[in-house]
Amino acid sequence: MKFAMSYSCGKDSTLALYKMMEQGHEPICLIVMVNESVGRSYFHGADAACFGDIDICGENGEYHTLAVDGPVFHKPLVFKTGDKIKLGNYAVIDIK
Repeated sequence: MKFAMSYSCGKDSTLALYKMMEQGHEPICLIVMVNESVGRSYFHGADAACFGDIDICGENGEYHTLAVDGPVFHKPLVFKTGDKIKLGNYAVIDIK
C-alpha cells in the first residue's frame, strides 16, 4: 500500500506528530531551514521547544521528512545519509 499523508491535517501539529510517533512511525528530517537539524531522527516530543515559529510537522514547508519505519512497513528502510548540501536558507541531505 502506498499513500501520502499530512501529519497534522490542520489539527494541533505537536499532538499530531506525537500520535504518529506513538503509533510507530519513524520520520527522518531531509530538508530543513536550519542546517544543524538535517539528517536527524525525531523522537517523542520532537524537541518542540527548539522549533519556535516553525510548524513542528513542517506543514508550511519548513522541512520535509522520509518515513523509514512504521506500522505499514514490513521492515525498516535501509539507507545511509550522505553529505549535507546548503541551498540558500535551506539544507538538504543526500539519502542513499
